[in-house]
Amino acid sequence: MNNARLNILDGFRCVAIVAVLFFHFYSKWTLPVPEENYLPGKNVFHTFAFEHGNLGVQFFFIISGFVIFFTLERSHSLIAFLIKRMIKLFPTMVICSLITYLLVPMLDPSLEYPNFHSNAIDFAPSLTFTPPSLWQRILHNPSIQYINGSYWSLWPEVVFYFVSAGTYFLNKEKFIRNWFVIIFAALLVNTVALAVNGWNLDVRPFLPGTRNHLYFSLGIIFYCLYNRRHVPTFSYLTLALLGVFTLMYSDTAQKIALVVMIGLFLLFIYKEEYLSFFKWRLFTSVGLVSYSLYLIHENIGVVLINKITDFTGVNFFIYVLPLLVSALFFAFSIILFNVYEKPVDKFLKTLFRKQLHPINKPVTSHTSAKEKVTAPAST
Repeated sequence: MNNARLNILDGFRCVAIVAVLFFHFYSKWTLPVPEENYLPGKNVFHTFAFEHGNLGVQFFFIISGFVIFFTLERSHSLIAFLIKRMIKLFPTMVICSLITYLLVPMLDPSLEYPNFHSNAIDFAPSLTFTPPSLWQRILHNPSIQYINGSYWSLWPEVVFYFVSAGTYFLNKEKFIRNWFVIIFAALLVNTVALAVNGWNLDVRPFLPGTRNHLYFSLGIIFYCLYNRRHVPTFSYLTLALLGVFTLMYSDTAQKIALVVMIGLFLLFIYKEEYLSFFKWRLFTSVGLVSYSLYLIHENIGVVLINKITDFTGVNFFIYVLPLLVSALFFAFSIILFNVYEKPVDKFLKTLFRKQLHPINKPVTSHTSAKEKVTAPAST
């Protein structure tokens, strides 16, 4: 594994992706949502332990905030940064969307699980990382959805990329201050909009994905703390207000999960030796391929679990089956990473080398001694 990676962050990614996988394979597609009871066992399969595993996505957002600040500092321009993001996200999305689109009908030709089948038009929101609602309005087609429901989290990511990059390259030295000025303005406008509309959470936010920006903003702050950067008091105050705004209607599990995530990052920053087990090869290997694992697992996995159960019957084996299916997806993601992602990444970086590394324009950063030996991976 590349020595330039922060292995503990890959360990964190492992925790996040395993939580999401187990949420989908042990909880989401079962009771207490009968119309979505797709998993075998019919009403007996729901596992309480994993019903909040979806919060692993928020953990990914914090990691992304940390890593994107790092990437911004090592990008000489907005275009270079966006090309890096495109190289990381787009090729893997293409192959995972295509595999899901083709494989689900092969596994489920009788349409027992219609929620997991896609139409060709569903590639539009999936490959552009934009909300299906946008395409529904443009094409007057209310049936347009993502190829895989898990893709929803890529839209908040992309919004964060554009807003943070625009803010950073507008004034690199004042990035932290300007970022939290934007967040404060968004909070103010959103709070007024909520009050005027009877505190209806469905009101369109001033800054799309604002509630998710608590997690991205935490990542930015953690990156500053990790590198001993000065953080203005205003930033902490705004972050606290953002926390109140985000968690205003959240349940206890989300609040506890946030405390755990913050605790893990603080240990990572100040007591890294306590988290050395996150550097174990199993954790870092899963974290390394977490992006493709996230994109490919849900639709195919749930259908596959059901189809296998048709042969084995409903017994104790169904509780072990999701583990075996998860291992299968992990093996697939490792192969995909080595056979497809790495070669495509190398090819595209060569193709765009002039934009990424222009002659006589070296990438500048405020690299600390700690950063010189460890560089976090792209999300």
